[in-house]
Amino acid sequence: MNRIIMMLLILCNSALLYAQTYTLKAKDYDGKTQYFVFKENNSSDQIWGIKTEYSGMVYSADMWFNSFPGRTGTYKVEFGVVLEPDGDPEFEVKAGSRRIKKGRYPYSGDSRNCEGGSTKKCVLNLGEHKINKGEKIKVCGTSVYYCQDKDGKWHGAFTRWYELKFTKDNSNLKKSGTSNLE
Repeated sequence: MNRIIMMLLILCNSALLYAQTYTLKAKDYDGKTQYFVFKENNSSDQIWGIKTEYSGMVYSADMWFNSFPGRTGTYKVEFGVVLEPDGDPEFEVKAGSRRIKKGRYPYSGDSRNCEGGSTKKCVLNLGEHKINKGEKIKVCGTSVYYCQDKDGKWHGAFTRWYELKFTKDNSNLKKSGTSNLE
């Protein structure tokens, strides 16, 4: 019996030496500005995005998490978003005052399509970044209106997202607890 328990403890500790993942879901935010709103349920994800208004007016908004739950370290950061055919809104993700990534969403197709098309979920790789335990994590976004229909109604794309995933790869650590880093 003790041997089985000991083996389970060894397996559990070995698993901790490898990847650790922390996922921040948009629906679990700690704060937001007025123009970030709930958009839709898609599969098991709640998608949040910039307020939809067909006036052609561009909005900017922020959502944040007050405290990163993981340990301080370097994490691969992935951003779960929704792409649209008729626009490429800007986004920015920050950890504390440091920018993790600023950019534009790609189109859901090969290029802008004002005639229609479908949206699609996508995961953007934001690279590897140092994240501190307890640090504020912030998502900033905009809306863009590039297209106008025959009735003069503007339409475009909105920063829409559902999660930020932080994966810390500890596979470069020796079992003794010392580092193999250069």
